[in-house]
Amino acid sequence: MGCDIHIYKEKLVDGKWATADTWQCEKESDDQDGTFHYYTNDNSGLEDRNYSAFGILAGVRGDYLDSYKMDPKGLPEQMSEETERQYESWKLDAHGISYLSINELRNLQHIIENETIKITGFGTVSNIEKLNEQLDSGVDPDWDLIYPYTDYQQNDQFWAPFTYDVPIHTSVGDYVKRIIDALEGVGGDDQRIVFWFDN
Repeated sequence: MGCDIHIYKEKLVDGKWATADTWQCEKESDDQDGTFHYYTNDNSGLEDRNYSAFGILAGVRGDYLDSYKMDPKGLPEQMSEETERQYESWKLDAHGISYLSINELRNLQHIIENETIKITGFGTVSNIEKLNEQLDSGVDPDWDLIYPYTDYQQNDQFWAPFTYDVPIHTSVGDYVKRIIDALEGVGGDDQRIVFWFDN
């Protein structure tokens, strides 16, 4: 089963955290209780599945990024009513619960853009040959060529061993940058995300 992230933007206003999301109330029919309401925010563009990003944000999935991951901090002491309402509806399934300020996210983005991780395994001979040619020629390598790969020793002629220092941004992409961009326009004295995962 896949793992999803739930992100809520908040801003600090007069010493208290308030929602920085745009909310919409939805109605849904229920056979027993008539109609009940649930709420959606405008963060669907920030909630795509990226297990490498999940790993670095809170150590959820993306195990090979363990040396750079942020440990989950749990819920903040105070959060907006809207975020708290959403947590109450998810708390039985929520895990990896945390929050990160915009400055923490900027520091994380600096790591993503500048650090590498060592990946060792066995890739297809044709892909590894292409990647080595690119590295030898000095062009920007297509790191996707290491996929698919396996960690296990392969003895047939289809697989070739490799060890590369791969830039983190090749797997995390612009995920954290998009969150930062979304926070930069919300105002307030400070900005952060509160988030958790399900499944």
